[in-house]
Amino acid sequence: MSGIVGVVHLDGSPAEGAQISLLAESMRFRGPDGTDARALGPAALGIALLRTTREAARETGLATLDGGVWIAADARIDGRGELVSALTAAGRHVDGSSTDPELILHAYSAWGESLVERLIGDFAFAIWDGPRRRLVCARDHFGMRSLFHARRGSTLVFGNTLGVLLLHPAVSDEVSERSLADFLLFGYNPDPARTVYASVDALPPAHVMTVEDGEVRIRRYWSLPTEGELRYPRVEQYVEHFHEVFGTAVRDRLRTDEAAILLSGGRDSTSVAATVRRLEGEGRETTRLHAHTLVDGGAGEDEEKRYATLAAEWLGIPIHHHPTDGYRAFERMGEPGVSRPQPLAGVLLAIDADLNRAVAAGHRVALTGDGGDPVLRESESWLARLVLAGHPWRALREAAAYTRLHRRLPRPGFRTLARRRAEGPWRSPMPPWIRAEAGRRLGLAARWEALAVPAPASHPTRPEAHGSLASTYWPHWLEQYDAGSTGVPLEYRHPFFDVRVAALALSMPPAQWYNDKGLLRIGMRGLLPPALLARPKTPLARDPLPALLRGAGAPPPAALADEVAALVDRAALPRYAGGTGPDDRSAPALHMRPLILSAWLRARAAKPANG
Repeated sequence: MSGIVGVVHLDGSPAEGAQISLLAESMRFRGPDGTDARALGPAALGIALLRTTREAARETGLATLDGGVWIAADARIDGRGELVSALTAAGRHVDGSSTDPELILHAYSAWGESLVERLIGDFAFAIWDGPRRRLVCARDHFGMRSLFHARRGSTLVFGNTLGVLLLHPAVSDEVSERSLADFLLFGYNPDPARTVYASVDALPPAHVMTVEDGEVRIRRYWSLPTEGELRYPRVEQYVEHFHEVFGTAVRDRLRTDEAAILLSGGRDSTSVAATVRRLEGEGRETTRLHAHTLVDGGAGEDEEKRYATLAAEWLGIPIHHHPTDGYRAFERMGEPGVSRPQPLAGVLLAIDADLNRAVAAGHRVALTGDGGDPVLRESESWLARLVLAGHPWRALREAAAYTRLHRRLPRPGFRTLARRRAEGPWRSPMPPWIRAEAGRRLGLAARWEALAVPAPASHPTRPEAHGSLASTYWPHWLEQYDAGSTGVPLEYRHPFFDVRVAALALSMPPAQWYNDKGLLRIGMRGLLPPALLARPKTPLARDPLPALLRGAGAPPPAALADEVAALVDRAALPRYAGGTGPDDRSAPALHMRPLILSAWLRARAAKPANG
């Protein structure tokens, strides 16, 4: 995950080479393989290089094909064979050994700013077209890579490392009150075009930004598909098709000799690991895997540890256990990697920081199973819906197929469906401690109403999966994996968040066999331990927050930061969350947000942002 940064003077005045060099050097923490910076007339580009693919061994910094068009890229381009064929057909002389930035430049030469409609993979890049005096920046479909931009007057600053943009004299580090309020309401910033800083915007996923003739244009180039439905006569054909595409997604995310994998005891991450092993057995991949698992030494027998270890031993993968007991709330909040560039809703961020550092000590690439839940989201209460819609015999056939394929009886779902219909659309009241004056001033009630109620289904057959994947939560979630947030030179890759996998999953017809992650349960037989495949989905054995509040790890009493106190009525907050109100423990994660935000603001004030 190379660091990229750039400046464009919209009035045509020359950019400063010394300034862009300093900004590039400030990203060494994420790009230890060297820096490169160039002033290119009214534009300047910089990069701190992190080589994470076999092809990247040839990369030395900024790339160009002709000396006139330059690129700073944090990119891994997938489907390289298909892209090379399309480029060759378009008259470009390119081969499979080209680096990813070179492929992007060839695509730009062939298709201009429409190149983004031809690319798949994880990417954030900036192309400076000197002859046309045009800047083209783009971010991948799901937001795997970050890209920020800030404009003051005629100066536009952009890059994938938020803290580095704040080092530029044109960029203010003043926080946005609306973004702080959003964090208190939702636990994250639900606007993918904004950051916590008033002067810095984010380029949303699946968007391209073009700067030309002094104008800045931003447009969406891709949306989740809502059309197309597969029709196979046999369930096994759906499963085979999915695992063929999923295997391609996993293989595209390897291209390295050694990688880590964050392994839990569930089916998502273990399916990724098993797919790597399958590709190796077929002679299609040679990447060596090492598993890393968080374990809870204070909860008796840790089920996650047991199943993750079972899977690792079954697959012959070395596994490293990282204990999570013994950490205290808000521990080491002043450290980079614990306090992030934007606030995260957690009190035990030191656990994630230590895991990131441990993985980065031996690897540059790490795989995850993130995305399995939204991509494989099932149609809830499907049998009950069929019966109530007047299709009892179809429901019976689907129940029989489920029993045959899953080797157990399905859940009919009548009680779940009745409960949901009785409750109506899910709604939750606004946090009770938001100050009335702040709510009126910022229009928070209307914002809550607009964002807290699920949007209407927009997919004809898989509305649950489509709605989950379209959530603005995922760009926020994925940002925590970015090297600009973790502070370590480590690239996380998420095979389930692949446009080909997502499109295929959304094309699956609703059927009972699909439920309980049928694609994985059926397709991974023989590749994963039977006990793991039969394991029901369970929540965490222990929520650490209530235990922290009861024990020695509880946070010390602390005043709310001034910015938070302006938004929050302390008299309505529980005492454990920095307030003076009753000891309400019904929703500790919600009530802790003012204290979490205060801790982040104090850590930020104590030390200048450094990415």
